[in-house]
Amino acid sequence: MPEVPAVATVPAVSNAKAAQSYGGTTIRYYSGQIGVGAELDELLIERFTEETGIMVEFVPKSDDTTEDYEVYETLFAAQSPDIDVLALDVIWPASFAEHLVDLSEALSTPAEAHFPGIVENNTIDGRLIAMPQFGDFGMLYYRADLLETYGFDAPPATWDELESMALTIQEGERATGNANFVGFVFQGADYEGGTCNMLEWVASHGGSLIEGGVVTIDSPEAQQAMERAQGWVGSIAPDTVVSFREEDARELF
Repeated sequence: MPEVPAVATVPAVSNAKAAQSYGGTTIRYYSGQIGVGAELDELLIERFTEETGIMVEFVPKSDDTTEDYEVYETLFAAQSPDIDVLALDVIWPASFAEHLVDLSEALSTPAEAHFPGIVENNTIDGRLIAMPQFGDFGMLYYRADLLETYGFDAPPATWDELESMALTIQEGERATGNANFVGFVFQGADYEGGTCNMLEWVASHGGSLIEGGVVTIDSPEAQQAMERAQGWVGSIAPDTVVSFREEDARELF
């Protein structure tokens, strides 16, 4: 099966001879539009073309990670030559490693500049099969102006604080005439992004998914986390949050 290199950040070869030798070559890059990824893609593609002479055809993927995973499965199963470089979700390397080239020799030194945990995640059976384009970490966005307005000196540090502060601000804003204001939003849809949020909630309550080969997602800690999140819906979060993906939550914020 043809190997498809999964490279998110592409090292430039800065010399005219290289650009001349690769001139006329076009590769197809399959990537998304979430977060800073689109902006980075534009900058990297421009630089890469300038320094190598290789043209890059950008093929946009959806913002639905479940759909993207199915597209990749189809491409690899069909041994499709349609995509040369692709963007992988951080939890996918092991699933697609057998189809991707080993980048160790070419990129082992640049990899040292990245967060070790992500590089380790992208190394399967000793093969570096992807490079991090940007890191995904759970973040809490908050409005400093509203915290100040309602007398809070800092953002919440616990779920109890978040619930109390969000409700106070929500009630205050609605009282001023902003009837649709909500205190908190998140990714609540039935898809991978919602699962990521759920795992954060469970971990923050002392729960886990698997411990020592034993499934522990049904622990009291995990149940407490789930019940707490369920209680947000229709209170500090809108009823529609159960269909929210990343961009839905960000846009409402």
